[in-house]
Amino acid sequence: AQSIVNKALETIQHGIDEVVRAENKRPIYVVADIVNPDVFVPAQIVVVGGTAPSLGPSIGKYMDLPITIP
Repeated sequence: AQSIVNKALETIQHGIDEVVRAENKRPIYVVADIVNPDVFVPAQIVVVGGTAPSLGPSIGKYMDLPITIP
């Protein structure tokens, strides 16, 4: 069962990495953004859905980020 959870955590991490990478590749329109780039780095994770209470803490631990479950 732990290997299934680990695979789920890897998949979630990969999805988050892809979204962050896409956000950081957005077009730059002003020179100031080239000189001083504003790189997006996740600071916390909001976990929603039916599995949030059971999977959320594992996601936070795996990614070493605080989580919020609304």
